Amino acid sequence: MWITLIVLFVLAAVGLIIYLVKSGSKEFKPKLTLKERMELEHKIDEEDKHKAKRVTDSEIDLENDSEPEEVTEKEIESNTKPLDTFPPKDYLEELQKFETIANSENDEFNLAFRSAITKAKKNDFRNSLTEFSKALDIKNDDAATLYCRALVKCKLNNYESAAGDLTGAISADLENVNALFYRGVARYNIKEYSSALQDFSSFVNVVEDYPLVFHYLGLVKSKTMDYDGAIENFSRAVELNPLFAESYFERAMAKEFLGDRQGCCSDLKIAMNKGHLDSYHYIKKYCSE
Repeated sequence: MWITLIVLFVLAAVGLIIYLVKSGSKEFKPKLTLKERMELEHKIDEEDKHKAKRVTDSEIDLENDSEPEEVTEKEIESNTKPLDTFPPKDYLEELQKFETIANSENDEFNLAFRSAITKAKKNDFRNSLTEFSKALDIKNDDAATLYCRALVKCKLNNYESAAGDLTGAISADLENVNALFYRGVARYNIKEYSSALQDFSSFVNVVEDYPLVFHYLGLVKSKTMDYDGAIENFSRAVELNPLFAESYFERAMAKEFLGDRQGCCSDLKIAMNKGHLDSYHYIKKYCSE
């Protein structure tokens, strides 16, 4: 009898264990109200949206790392003259007009050109020069690139080489009258006064009312001891720009060379009043009597 009871007890225990194991393997699924279920689904949807956004942002970052930034501004067709008539005294200001000019079918050329402009804007002119040269290795007769490289060379005071690039730019784009002006400046700085005079005169034939070109014409005339011609051009410069203190000063120097002390002192005082501080020392030297 005891044996029978023990067997029954063992069988009952085994059955209980089997039941508990099977029950434990089932997933617990609590019953939810309709409101709770909707709230849970909404929460899951929001989590999925956040996950999707994180994935999208990561993909965008990867694209930005692998490709250069696209230019959004309207690109200007290569080999056209700058939009402004007057070439600014600052070479970098002129260079920035070509910021969106690269529209070649060659991506490598576009990348080098844009990189050159970017480096120039950061005053990294030596590396800008390198990038423009890379672009010209791809398109060696591109007028805009020759022109821009010349401007960078002027910033580096490499006027002789700049004059060569400007000659190439003028040959490739006869409409770029600004290149004539800057080549004149480059030639003036390397003391090629006859060639500089020719460039400035050609520029004036197209642009008749730019004060700075008449100032340079006056400088060239002074260097070649044509002081009457210098005075004429400096006078035209201050006529177009009455605030052009430097032209008043240079006209004063030309008048002094011609023995016109009174005219010299008059111009020196005007120049000083308009902000040309060095004029003060010359006034003390020439006009103290």
